[in-house]
Amino acid sequence: MSLTLPTNYSNALANQFRENLLVRLYYDASNYTAIALYDHTVSSVAHTGCILNNPSFRENIKLEKGTASSSNISLDCADATFGSDKLSALLINGSNTYLTRKVEIYSILNDSSNIADAVKIYTGRLQSVTMDDARVKLNIVARLPWDMVELPNTKSDTNIYAPIVYGDYTGHGQTDFMTGKSLYPAPKTSSSNGNVYYLAGKSETTGVVNFYDNRADMFVYLEKDQTATATRDSKDAFVVKNIFNRTYKFRPLATASGTGFTNPGNAINTSDADYANQNHTSSTNTSLSLELPSISGKLVSAYLYIKADIILNSFTDTTEIKLTESSFGSDTTLISRSNGDGTGTTSLTTGTSTNILSAIQSNGNQLPDSLILKFTSATLNAVNSDCKIYDAFLVITTSIDSTNEPEAAAKAESDVEFVYSGNDGLPSNSSWSGDSNALTKVHEFHRDCLHRYLGITDTPTNWSALDTAKSSWTGRYWETEPTSVKKILEQLQYEGGFIFLFSQETPKYVFIPDSISADHTLTKSDITNLKIGHTGVGDLVTKMEIGYDRHPAEDKYESSYTYTSGERSDYDFAANENVAQIDLDALVGAVSGGSNRNDSFEKYYDSITGNLKTIVSCDVVDPTIGGLIEVGDFVQFTNGSMDTKPFGDAWTSKDFIITSVTRKVGVQVKIKCREC
Repeated sequence: MSLTLPTNYSNALANQFRENLLVRLYYDASNYTAIALYDHTVSSVAHTGCILNNPSFRENIKLEKGTASSSNISLDCADATFGSDKLSALLINGSNTYLTRKVEIYSILNDSSNIADAVKIYTGRLQSVTMDDARVKLNIVARLPWDMVELPNTKSDTNIYAPIVYGDYTGHGQTDFMTGKSLYPAPKTSSSNGNVYYLAGKSETTGVVNFYDNRADMFVYLEKDQTATATRDSKDAFVVKNIFNRTYKFRPLATASGTGFTNPGNAINTSDADYANQNHTSSTNTSLSLELPSISGKLVSAYLYIKADIILNSFTDTTEIKLTESSFGSDTTLISRSNGDGTGTTSLTTGTSTNILSAIQSNGNQLPDSLILKFTSATLNAVNSDCKIYDAFLVITTSIDSTNEPEAAAKAESDVEFVYSGNDGLPSNSSWSGDSNALTKVHEFHRDCLHRYLGITDTPTNWSALDTAKSSWTGRYWETEPTSVKKILEQLQYEGGFIFLFSQETPKYVFIPDSISADHTLTKSDITNLKIGHTGVGDLVTKMEIGYDRHPAEDKYESSYTYTSGERSDYDFAANENVAQIDLDALVGAVSGGSNRNDSFEKYYDSITGNLKTIVSCDVVDPTIGGLIEVGDFVQFTNGSMDTKPFGDAWTSKDFIITSVTRKVGVQVKIKCREC
């Protein structure tokens, strides 16, 4: 999508024209000193012609990183007089402050006297001024809304930052199996009156908070003092009882070595339709051993839940078969059947629990390393019996022992710097749309940051196309400590597969769609200084090792994916060459898979870096085309008009995206294009 130019400016490009640069050096929001290449009065503002050099203006995007940038500008100026001051004195020692203030640069043609005919080509800030006997040099850097802004940017009265949170989260209720990790960290702000307060991402009518037990790597239900968040230290906060009553509901982690059952994993695979099984045809014992995590805190209650069948098929003498819990050195019968009952099945349902608290307390208040379920047949002669274990899980409640160990309890409370919330992140209804549902897509997070925190309220160009193309790119993102907004935005851009920039101060999203339509078609007569190259072999990424689904409490990722490009075999790469280690802090959906470019992160970036791409640079000599070109535009070259073929290939069906544009007054536009 090419630039939109004022009508008079566009018409002038089609003929012989004279170009001037108008520079406004602001010292407050609306007042400025005006300079130019030559004296020029525009809309009643006299611009002093003191600029001596012809500066270049360069814009650049990097598809492989998702970033955009503008070059810094240097203006060499005569030390002209403004009122009673020289320019050098005015800018540094005058009554107004110019350093770090806004600088605007316009292009205007044919000495038009109307600023509406000008095109703003650069916005920056005055970074520094140097001088010699006759000249003043102005060093101007690109000025962007996120300069020197960090998020989160609001604190509680206790000086703790309230987190910013985006995405769809799920915490654990008291009766849930506690296997998920889709939560965000909520930092402690203060404690009093038997409660501890943790800052939420927003106000909640039903707060969902979990405690993280790092010994078990488990987020467990945490008892609150009230359901909704409260205003505490001027911010929304979860209210947690300071004894930290927490409930664990979990299946054993894995089967331990040496277990004698067939298909032992079926006992803990979350399905009670299948089972671990064992058959006995003689007097014997067989154990199913299941690994248990370590958990922290004083145990308040502990129950074991089992779903199992024992079946006595036949016997010839006195016999008993039984399933016992044998984790603590002695056998506790869970279910049994004897010859007095006759042959048949006896069942234990998951609704039946066994209290194992006293056994754990006798074990030093610790869970054993393994849960041992023993199937026993005792007989004088032949017996045929079966045991089927469909499911096994534990429900345990712990707390801080503030009665018997007050000092340890106080330390335990102070050590819990974060709890973890399963409440969803920010909606857009208080920002750029009326939807009260949580924002769930990475590009939505980006736009909301622009609108909510930076005041960029215009709908960005290309938003609808981006929203459609990236509809499955869901994510979760949070920050609890001040982080550069620029870093946050660029992280979201990279992980979301797009670039954000300003086109004549209008926000715009750039990405490569699945189907490309050219914004410009160039012929041999439109360009000069044609150079053709290719992306570097060192820049190829033929294998991606991707970590994603960021852990809320630990510096790690819950999921991983490895992608190897089909082109990797074409190059003589060693095992570790051209392999990218990628950590995704926001993206959780559409990491891999699909057949089209925008179906997933893997596909999008493989299409950019997975194979060699043709690079074309040239000067656009037709100003009616060059005046409309900007980075992110798509270009095709007319095959029949081009003498040089790109490495012997035809130009037909080759789409290019402009990655760099350099402009100078009176000089044609220089562009660099990258094959899509």
